[in-house]
Amino acid sequence: MNHFELPMVALRGLTVLPNMIIHFDLSREQSKKAIEQALNDKQKIFLVAQKNAQEDNPDLEALYTMGTVALIKQVTKLPDDIVRVMVEGVSRAKLIGINEDEELYLRAILENVDDNGAEIDKIEEEAIIRSLREVFSTYVKFYPKVGKSLNRYFKEENSLGFLVNQVLINTPFSYEQKQKIYEIEELNKQSEALISMIFKESQIASIRAELAMKIKEKIDKNQKNYILREQLEYIREELGEKDQYSDIKQFEEAVEKLKANKEVKEKIK
Repeated sequence: MNHFELPMVALRGLTVLPNMIIHFDLSREQSKKAIEQALNDKQKIFLVAQKNAQEDNPDLEALYTMGTVALIKQVTKLPDDIVRVMVEGVSRAKLIGINEDEELYLRAILENVDDNGAEIDKIEEEAIIRSLREVFSTYVKFYPKVGKSLNRYFKEENSLGFLVNQVLINTPFSYEQKQKIYEIEELNKQSEALISMIFKESQIASIRAELAMKIKEKIDKNQKNYILREQLEYIREELGEKDQYSDIKQFEEAVEKLKANKEVKEKIK
């Protein structure tokens, strides 16, 4: 495997993927120096998520293995010494090590990852795409906004690798969930894991919707009963039966408190 090096930025709580255009803010000096270095060398930067977003100085063990080679599109300096960077994800790469010779910024030693699915033949790829499309169609019933963003990609002739990335980009999964899928190197296994995750999320959404409906029905019933009781009280008052009703209730309560056996209480009632 041919290795190559790029300046690296460790991201907090964010996974950047190929074909993804996004901006983020940087405050760490190491990260800002890495951006400066990248701008002086083909504008390419390696972006990788931290395992712990609170870590200030992550080492190799504190970073995920899979990250993305990205192209820097724009850099803006903001107040309080913050730098906002816009990037476009280009390709997936595997983090092999960190070049210890460079102290001012993190410099990643990388290995390319084939996302074209060379190990998958056309028939298997089509079968996986159909499975992904089918489970995704169930998922978007509960998340229609996601469907609006992604349906067109499934209607076009797109590769499996492209579809996997687009689903990860556009679905509201946590970065840990996305990174878990992204860490799988083989495209077919990555696709299977993604299909399984979408199916599971669809089931959870279905159960939540069912529970919400039951709660709503219960609330509606309680509200209806309350309104009927209020109406009944008003009718009794209009008929002059309110005091009589109150007397009956008082007698019934007195009977319940009475120390007597069941037969005596029934006769009194």
